[in-house]
Amino acid sequence: MKVVTKSKFAAAFLISSLMLSACHFSDNKEATSQKDETQIKAQQSDADKSVTAKKKLALKALENNIVKNTGIHYNSHLWSTGDTQSIDIDDVAAIKAALGAVKSTDKKMLDYQSNPAKLYRYMKDDAPYLDLITSNDLIEFDWYFALPQNTKNERTSSVKHAKNMYGVARQLLGVHGGVLVKDMLAGKVTKDTTIGGQHVKVAKCHLNRCLLVIKKTKA
Repeated sequence: MKVVTKSKFAAAFLISSLMLSACHFSDNKEATSQKDETQIKAQQSDADKSVTAKKKLALKALENNIVKNTGIHYNSHLWSTGDTQSIDIDDVAAIKAALGAVKSTDKKMLDYQSNPAKLYRYMKDDAPYLDLITSNDLIEFDWYFALPQNTKNERTSSVKHAKNMYGVARQLLGVHGGVLVKDMLAGKVTKDTTIGGQHVKVAKCHLNRCLLVIKKTKA
């Protein structure tokens, strides 16, 4: 009886030890797994921070180029870089709405190529202008581009128009549309180039005028 009892205790002790060892191994495995997951998350966070830092530097560099060219602080590095709702280049109604409320209309205009067109003006006649011109072939954006010697109101309107156009360009041409507008403000001239899948005829800011002309896809 004593031998049997000792054998039972020995067996029970062995089973208990094995169970404890298994639990300990499982705990160690789980702890290691959690540690690895934490390290991966930390690495991803560092990578995200690095990308964000580079992005901020790039945006600041674009703003510096604009200031050098215009003498005006647009604070373009603070403009939204988030997702936007895309607009079809042929959807004139959506483009009109994206720019704001139309103040007046002129149906006897000519487009960039001297073809019949309609003009939609988004400012009063005595205010720095922001115009949309549409024809069978083209979509044109024409807005006031202030110089340092212009009035404070003109400079403020110029910045507002540029920010508005930055957003619309991103909706029409994607992320590169926003970069295009900033390049325009910085003095870069773009002609007959495909951006965001669309044919940009011309994009430039000169003297007191910014002009962005895009060919319609159904033209």
